[in-house]
Amino acid sequence: MPNWSELPASDKIVLIGLYQEEGGESPDFITHCNDIGILPSTAGRYVRFLNHDLSTYEAMDMLPGMPYFTEEHKPGNIIQIPAIVPRARLTDYEQVERDSDAHKWVTWLEERARSNPEMTVMHLCDIHQPFADPAALELAYQMVKEAQPTVIVVGSDFGDLYLSSSFDNDPDLADYDDELDCYEYYWRQHIKRLRAACPNAIFIFIYGNHEQRLIRKLIRDAKGYRKRVMRDFRQLIQFGGQVMYLGDNITHARMGPLHVEHGIRHNDHVTKSRLIDLGGQVSVMMGHVHKRNFYSLAGADFDVEGISSGSLSPPNPHYQFGSVKSGRGWEQGTAVATFNLLERGVEFENVKFTNINNTKMCYFRGQRLETERIQIKVPKAI
Repeated sequence: MPNWSELPASDKIVLIGLYQEEGGESPDFITHCNDIGILPSTAGRYVRFLNHDLSTYEAMDMLPGMPYFTEEHKPGNIIQIPAIVPRARLTDYEQVERDSDAHKWVTWLEERARSNPEMTVMHLCDIHQPFADPAALELAYQMVKEAQPTVIVVGSDFGDLYLSSSFDNDPDLADYDDELDCYEYYWRQHIKRLRAACPNAIFIFIYGNHEQRLIRKLIRDAKGYRKRVMRDFRQLIQFGGQVMYLGDNITHARMGPLHVEHGIRHNDHVTKSRLIDLGGQVSVMMGHVHKRNFYSLAGADFDVEGISSGSLSPPNPHYQFGSVKSGRGWEQGTAVATFNLLERGVEFENVKFTNINNTKMCYFRGQRLETERIQIKVPKAI
């Protein structure tokens, strides 16, 4: 009579499925044990061990059919213990807003994990319209076309919302009449370009600190109009259902082993700080600081990595009336993450854009991408 370690993985998966679906050592479970020649009590003990006395797939956060047993057989009296390495949970959203697309997003993520868990994600952050660098954006669109990502994270300081800044601003710098009209004007162009470059991608929107200016402005100065304006902003972002709006003030999206966020840290070691903040349990992809940063933490069971990418706005800040700052070490660029939703590892490509004479260029996956540098012009009216 075989013991548990001698069973093929296919029989183990069937037994775990029966135990889960029927709530224990059911008649079907016992029948299958008898068919393959293992004592039901022995099989039940191993299944409970694997589940920590909880439901199989929920406790281990694994999908049916996931191969998580080692099939090595040791000689002599050595007993091989099953290798239990739970995968990262798909999402950390515990509650979602009814009017958002978060439930739709989580449902899509669950189905993706079952059907095709391989993922490529791009995070196009820190565009800061209407102050974006058009040449940097063109390079980013070329990268999107080349990478064909599964998911593109948008928002994340897409718009500067300059007139809502707490800083003293220059009225001649961006003399447009309405912040949201300006945002929408560039947003529609942006989503159309991304859709043309990557027709099958899923677009999800997260807030950056500049989009959060809108919320702070409404709470501070226009509480009585807040709900209506936020509904209008949500519809603006969704752009006829093309973009998933994850919720008011949602600044991150979790996808299995990858946590994508705009960013909240400002120090010289932002990725190390965020990995530690998140307990070293998930890899991080972020923006916010407008320069590349990398850190890796090696754990007992798996490693995590964190990156921050460059921006798609000019390398020198425009903000604060009467003071244009330079020399902050800002970089231009964007990043790509490739991973499997059912595993722990994430592979990053953190690409830097470089100016060479009248050309802006980068190297991406063995190719040189380039575009002509374009003079940045801020429109006086939208």
